[in-house]
Amino acid sequence: MSTKNLYQKLLEVRKQVQYIKKSADGYKFKYASEGDILSAIRPMMDEQGVWLEMEMLSMKEVECQSIVQGKVVTSQGLRVEFEFKWVNCEKPEEVIVKHMAVQDAETCIKTIGSLYTYANRYFLYKFFSVATDKDDPDAVENKQKKIVSAYEEPKVEERITEEEALNLEALLLDLDDDQFCKGLKQYLAKKLELKIAFSDWRALPRERYSECFGWIKTKLKDKEAAQA
Repeated sequence: MSTKNLYQKLLEVRKQVQYIKKSADGYKFKYASEGDILSAIRPMMDEQGVWLEMEMLSMKEVECQSIVQGKVVTSQGLRVEFEFKWVNCEKPEEVIVKHMAVQDAETCIKTIGSLYTYANRYFLYKFFSVATDKDDPDAVENKQKKIVSAYEEPKVEERITEEEALNLEALLLDLDDDQFCKGLKQYLAKKLELKIAFSDWRALPRERYSECFGWIKTKLKDKEAAQA
């Protein structure tokens, strides 16, 4: 028997169903059909052992207004309220109840069936926060990654140690070449995108240490060779 409560089980369903493509056409819109949504969600519901009950609570006639050719047209329609109840199959007393109201500008029996389908479809993908973009799944995933990265903590660059900073300063002192030192600091300021001149070797990123150390040592060797 699973030790998960109902919310934890529903969370597992949501983790596995992140995207459903809008593949059906109707009323000049693209939408995810009830069949597409159920085929994606039901296997995970079965795996987690959760049951969804849908019940009509009320139905009444209402006046619906729409604009046709620039004129406001009033027609009779239906407003139906539904109750959705999630049940933990392992602990039937554990339930989550949600309500939803939908309406349409028709009053025939066909409309009632359509409202059932509409309510069930939209409840499921809204409850699980399922993406239904026109994009392909990879595009949706890339969008999600961009959103996540925008909220990630900025990466803290590792700096060189105090000893390494003193080592660079000692080498530059031995080199005694102000022009070279100035050029190196200008290069670092540009690479590190600094608004001010680079001045403190203790602020040098770890990834730049070997590069700077190598250039200074090469310059020292050239100086020693010229003096020999």
